[in-house]
Amino acid sequence: MAKVLFYIPGVSDIYLYAGKEEIRRPSNFYSVAKKVWNIVRESKIEGIKDGWKIKTPQEVIVQTNTYPTERKILVNKITLPILATLIDEVKNKNLTKVYLFATFQNPPHPKDTIYAAKVLEKFLNERLKGVEVEIKEINENPSNYDEMSKFFEEFVKSRQKEFETNVENFVSITTGTPAQVVSLALSIMQFPVRYLYVSDDRRIAYCSSFEKLNKKIYATLIWQLVGGLQYSSALDIAQNSPLRENSEILAILETMRKRILFDFESALSMARRIKNEKLSFLKEELSELARKNAVYLLLELFYRVENEFAGKNYLEAVASLFSLVDFALQYIFVVLTEKEGKIPNYFTVEDVKDKFKSYVKGNKELERYLSKEEVKYELASQLALSKAINFILERQGKDGEFNQIKSGVKKLVEFVGELDREKDTKYGKISLRELRNSGPYAHSTKGLNEELLSSLTYPLTIKGFIEEKVKKCVRNICRREPDNSFIKVNRILKEILDKEVA
Repeated sequence: MAKVLFYIPGVSDIYLYAGKEEIRRPSNFYSVAKKVWNIVRESKIEGIKDGWKIKTPQEVIVQTNTYPTERKILVNKITLPILATLIDEVKNKNLTKVYLFATFQNPPHPKDTIYAAKVLEKFLNERLKGVEVEIKEINENPSNYDEMSKFFEEFVKSRQKEFETNVENFVSITTGTPAQVVSLALSIMQFPVRYLYVSDDRRIAYCSSFEKLNKKIYATLIWQLVGGLQYSSALDIAQNSPLRENSEILAILETMRKRILFDFESALSMARRIKNEKLSFLKEELSELARKNAVYLLLELFYRVENEFAGKNYLEAVASLFSLVDFALQYIFVVLTEKEGKIPNYFTVEDVKDKFKSYVKGNKELERYLSKEEVKYELASQLALSKAINFILERQGKDGEFNQIKSGVKKLVEFVGELDREKDTKYGKISLRELRNSGPYAHSTKGLNEELLSSLTYPLTIKGFIEEKVKKCVRNICRREPDNSFIKVNRILKEILDKEVA
């Protein structure tokens, strides 16, 4: 189980003691750290909990704010309080590796940390047996945000597989320049990571601000994709983000990903993992869709139409609209030809074409009517179905439950006629059906823009066209309000995402 600590050495890392005097953050840190490195390598020292005692005090030249000029001191003890405190926190967490990011500019800057990193490495090797320590050298200006961002992004990219498979990544945000800390924290936040801070009184605090920021970034991105019904992309991102720990979010996205592909059986299987009571309706709908309940399938097709138009995906919207009309006509034909005008709860449409052909041949009056109208009925086209349905309504009528959807059927038949009605546009006379048939989802590559579609729905707006012409038909035929299920699921998912990043 790989666990890694990321540590940026800083000028606060090494404390020197000359008798009772404590020296911190010397202005000539680079040269002081270099001298300390030589002392701990070559002098007789005794290890203590947070550093070393020096058996024979060693001379070190320091410069501090208190003493702006250089002065010599005799150092008898060296401590590394920040790193020692972190080690106490992680020593029982089965740490496997430590990365130290040390600066070494050309020429060396007075606050470069390369030798401090070597001192820290020695301390780690003595205190954490079997833990690998690797020093990563930074030659750029550690206060330059652009340069630090580039450095850490390239570093993380080069070790991506390693960090992805780590059980945990610990990032110390106590030392180092702000540019280094922020760049490292942001670069690695897509992996399992915890941020640690050591206070002046040597207390460990787990900082959640970066984690919350990271979650907010991913939650926003996921929500944007969900709003466009791009559940597959949203799921991929969620699985590689801190939100992957929320199994409910993953289950909802996977459910909707399968639903958008019309794989209702698999979607239902995944939905059963969702415990949120607010989404119980989703399981019920998927159960009916998996059982091919015609009413639920009709509503599902309408939701697709509504969603595509709302997203201004007009090519897909028009294609979905004609799929909806196809299914609605097939459904109505089945209802009309059922005994007693009963509306079947479940039916499949695979045999609709054969049933329609047989029905027409068995009804000579209808066959003559379609022949006179020059309508070929063998393929059970929308035109043939709508003509036949209209014929049946006028001559036969139906009793029973069918009367309850009769107005919706009439509106649908009228609507099919509107699809074939040509209108004047700046591109010439054209109908919605001709537009669909000449597009990439049918027989050609003709494009579609909002201006052209608006001309074909005039005097209604595009939204008004869906509300007045399509939604009302669906409402009357299905005998229920088409309350878009995708919008309902997305709204609840948004609540879950907001709670996760609160």
